[in-house]
Formats: sequence, C-alpha cells, structure tokens
Amino acid sequence: MYYVFHETEGSRLEGRPILIAATASNVPEAYSPAGQNLFPLAELLSPLRAAAHRCRLRWAEPFLVYRAGKSSDAELADTARLYAETLRDWQAAAPSATAA
Repeated sequence: MYYVFHETEGSRLEGRPILIAATASNVPEAYSPAGQNLFPLAELLSPLRAAAHRCRLRWAEPFLVYRAGKSSDAELADTARLYAETLRDWQAAAPSATAA
C-alpha cells in the first residue's frame, strides 16, 4: 500500500465514497485482544482508512465476513445477498460520480 499525494493525486478523489469488503476465515472472537489475531478485523484495516482519510474519501463501515472458508453454501448465498443489498444502499447514499 502507498499513500498518494493529496495535492497532486488525492484531490481528484476528494469526497468520493469508499466501501471496503473483507473476508476472514476465522471466527470473530479470533480478532480480539484475547484472540489469535490480537486485533479486531476493522482495526487491521486502519492503513486503508488512513489512506482514505488522506485523500478525503468518505469512509463507510467495512463489510466484514467471518468464517468465509468454513461457511456452507446456504450461508455464503445469504452473505452474497447481504453484500448486494449493502452495495445497493451504499450506492444510493453516494453522490453521483458525474456530480464531482
């Protein structure tokens, strides 16, 4: 990952929305101070949030999926539906790309 220079590159992105989607194969409890990974998954995304902040992007809460590699087909289908719904809601709330 790298930072872009706001003055010459990042300003083109200013005000744009960003939504991060991430999957983890482990259970949510593994992403805690007492868990195997020590940090919550959302906290592990901090460098991405920092880059978004530097470019003045509008950060949305990440779409996080746990147990991704251990989910049944039905669970994955439910997650896919929820993700599609999240994307629709996110797009509806975002300003038009032509407005910027």
